[in-house]
Amino acid sequence: MMLKSKIKTMIKNVTDSVKEDKYLKIALIILLFAFFLGYSMRVFDFTKSPILGEIGVIYPIHQEAFPYYMGGVALESRSMDATISYDRISESPIDLLYVMRNNVISAVLLVGTGVLLGIPTVIFTFLVGLSAGASIAEVLEFAGLIVALKTIFLLTTYVIAVVLAASIGIEIGSAIIRYLKTNKFEIDKKIYDKAIAVMIIVVINIILQFVLLVM
Repeated sequence: MMLKSKIKTMIKNVTDSVKEDKYLKIALIILLFAFFLGYSMRVFDFTKSPILGEIGVIYPIHQEAFPYYMGGVALESRSMDATISYDRISESPIDLLYVMRNNVISAVLLVGTGVLLGIPTVIFTFLVGLSAGASIAEVLEFAGLIVALKTIFLLTTYVIAVVLAASIGIEIGSAIIRYLKTNKFEIDKKIYDKAIAVMIIVVINIILQFVLLVM
């Protein structure tokens, strides 16, 4: 009973923190809007392929799921074009190092570019959402049920990491803007908790993506 009570308390604290964190809300709104836009563009064939699909760091999950459905299409059709597009996914093989690189760099870029007044963080968050929306539409259209479910699950955990990292970047940018105006640098201590959460979720994402889509 005590353990159950502690878990409920922890969930409540996390929920309250999310409700009070305006930067988290901003990051989530940007990503969800871009995701809906990217999904719509792919569903209505405004774009014929995932947006920025060749840039692994934008949305690595799509590249990891790709061989499970598009690879089969390339083999069946014996199409040279399909084979070329498959080979162009990445300059390196999709392995543990590939998964680690993309997840870590995504988080570092989202947080680190916050020092540039948060503008690159906002742009990068939008690009992640746009690409993820278009990618998930393609996965749902071409992949089997199991691969689609795996990808949706991994997308959820990836989005959590992206939103948390983006909120840190935006908050840093906001703090710098306030510093330029008032010459005082102030930042909420909760940002350290979010940074720890990002690191933990990134590690979890790396393990899950590798085990579920690469192995």
